[in-house]
Amino acid sequence: MVRTSEFPEESELVVCTVQNVKNFGAFVTLDEYGGKEGFIHIRDVPPAG
Repeated sequence: MVRTSEFPEESELVVCTVQNVKNFGAFVTLDEYGGKEGFIHIRDVPPAG
């Protein structure tokens, strides 16, 4: 499903695909927003385990 708004609202849960991981965060493609690109800062990623 492709959304009609250009970008998600703050705090909205979004399905995305990780394209590249760096030590400071991850670059992603927003699957539900027509493949727009985004960035998730490392502080917003929960610890594993």
